[in-house]
Amino acid sequence: KNLVRMEVEALQKLDPHTYYQKFIEAGVRPDGRSFNRVRNISIMNGVLNAEHIAASSLVTLGHTKVITAVTLQVGNPSNSTPNLGEVQAQVILSPLCSSLFSIGRPPEEAIILEELIRSLICDSKLISLEDLCIEPGRLAWKLCIDAQCLSYAGNLTDATVLSVISCLAKIKIPPTVTSTDGKVMISEGKGKVLALRTFPVPLTLGYYNNVLVADPSLLEQELLSTSITIIQTSKGEIVQVHKHGGMGLTGPQLVQCVSLSKNHALSIVSSLKQ
Repeated sequence: KNLVRMEVEALQKLDPHTYYQKFIEAGVRPDGRSFNRVRNISIMNGVLNAEHIAASSLVTLGHTKVITAVTLQVGNPSNSTPNLGEVQAQVILSPLCSSLFSIGRPPEEAIILEELIRSLICDSKLISLEDLCIEPGRLAWKLCIDAQCLSYAGNLTDATVLSVISCLAKIKIPPTVTSTDGKVMISEGKGKVLALRTFPVPLTLGYYNNVLVADPSLLEQELLSTSITIIQTSKGEIVQVHKHGGMGLTGPQLVQCVSLSKNHALSIVSSLKQ
């Protein structure tokens, strides 16, 4: 058995396409999943109890884990948008989560994810930035989102986006008073819940030799000819689409991806309501 295991591991490293193709022909993936099955998802909110943290969430997707903390900082709105707050996003990928990453310059995957988060929140109007305004033209809240990968086993996009959205759904904007010298102080009261326009759910899918796989593992995402992340609500509203590169998708392929994404969103939202 040990010899067979060594041969299989050698084939995976030396010829991953042949290794993966053997599983595809057998109608199963290397981790035992069917093509459309997503790894087990766990969402834990409020995992960080520090007073300065407005919301936190730990999302586990298979063996991929991402923890997100959101803090609120007082800032000054720009002259062009005096009634709007700001959103700042940082994604941390360090050697602690995978040997694929190193200390120093942020990897491209982190930079792309940061832009995706900002676009999802601001461009898709997931929240109203006017809700972050304290005093028009002078003071506004800055939403600081810090997402850190604890364990990297593929499909970092879904785990990170789901962790960020779970945080946003739990944020309360504290009541404030402004002193005569411009200082903002927290006043008594419960605060106002930051309203989410909707609760979108991400699903990353990809094609390998015309076979559609959902939630690609670390091995799979290196082999796919193309992949796409669809962020969609349980009602079928497509909030964001992010193409990861590779070949283009045909019309029928895109329809298939959207259908699976909607079913996944329905499943996640239903489980959160229980």
